[in-house]
Amino acid sequence: MKMEEFKKYLESLECIETQIVYIKYKYSWEENWTYSNEILEVDMNTDGYYAWASDWNEGQEDIEILGCIALSDIYVPKFPEQMAHTKDGISACPITEIKDEVVNKITINKEDFAILCICAIRYCQGRETYMPKFVRDIVRNHLQNLDYGDLQVMLQDCEFQRNMNLYGDEWIDKPGWLRWKQDLKDEIRRRSTEDEYERAIEQIEHDNIYEPTYNQEDGSI
Repeated sequence: MKMEEFKKYLESLECIETQIVYIKYKYSWEENWTYSNEILEVDMNTDGYYAWASDWNEGQEDIEILGCIALSDIYVPKFPEQMAHTKDGISACPITEIKDEVVNKITINKEDFAILCICAIRYCQGRETYMPKFVRDIVRNHLQNLDYGDLQVMLQDCEFQRNMNLYGDEWIDKPGWLRWKQDLKDEIRRRSTEDEYERAIEQIEHDNIYEPTYNQEDGSI
């Protein structure tokens, strides 16, 4: 939307609020656009007054409005309850509190996340530490975000774990792994018809038949 069209749009809404505007702009001789969020001050009571709050506009011929939101429609969360006090007695939020809210979440590609889950579970098989429970709980909370094929791979790994006796301690570690295996089966069943589920389980168990090969010289496997 061109700037003139955008102004008419605001006028049609009888908008008198400051807007946060997402724009792209460039000079006519440029190939690439510059994108930014800018503040557009609006006061329809002053004969259609418009003014940008920053000086981004340096004469670019091509300007397009990609989106906008009224300042009053923006929700700003409150600072945490634990406030730091300045020497002047004014409450202020510690910057670390704000920073922590940002860095505690990341965005990851779905396929990459699935690979990390599969590898983390494989790493934990056979380990008699706190880590298997932590990893299983994390992945369990995201089973719904994994593809059907990812669930099958992890269930195949459960069969390999059983064949190789990689449960860890029989009484401490093994029950958690058996519950994990059942959770995978339950999620696969939830996404399948009964026939599809039975075929999937049968195929996984068939593909993981393990027959140990003995060394006749020393009797080792």
